[in-house]
Amino acid sequence: MKKSFGTIVFYSEIKETTCMSKLYPPERDLEIRSCHSEKAKREKYAVWKLLERAVREYLNLDFDNIQFTKTPNGKWICPEFSFSLSHTDGLVSVAISETAVGADVEKVRDIKEGLSSKVLTKKEREYMFSLPTEERSLYLLDCWVKKESDLKRRGDGALNPTALDSETLTTNVHRLTAKENEFLLSVSSENEIVELVYMEEI
Repeated sequence: MKKSFGTIVFYSEIKETTCMSKLYPPERDLEIRSCHSEKAKREKYAVWKLLERAVREYLNLDFDNIQFTKTPNGKWICPEFSFSLSHTDGLVSVAISETAVGADVEKVRDIKEGLSSKVLTKKEREYMFSLPTEERSLYLLDCWVKKESDLKRRGDGALNPTALDSETLTTNVHRLTAKENEFLLSVSSENEIVELVYMEEI
């Protein structure tokens, strides 16, 4: 394992033709295979395979000997490093760090302005409505991924986005293109260095 690696974020496109094989640990494999939605099953499988490849190739660890457990909040953890998983339509991402980390990826799309009351602070809503109409949806999504990644880093329960000011959060937002779509990837990390790695094959 590298002595110091800061925070590394991996991302990859989801391939609909991928054949699912058994995963380690068995509990994660069962969790995924129990999904009723084929889309969710494929995304969860792809993001775990991305984690496995990242750990083997970048951290030089034996993935099959890592003791993965699940917290009461449903977050998978291990003692060797911190990690965060995220998936959306067509893309998966995995953030790995020496300290607590959270990642969230969302497809860029039109979002109803009415959702702003459930996501933004009063100050953020005022700012959003000061923007040209065509810029509001992207601003709303940008705030959402920042808050979601911060929640994942803290791992302390339900998200109350209207209580968080996105400008005060320690996050890095990257704009990605995959499968002719655009995505926002937010990473919340205590480390200043964030390396972004695209993996073509999972």
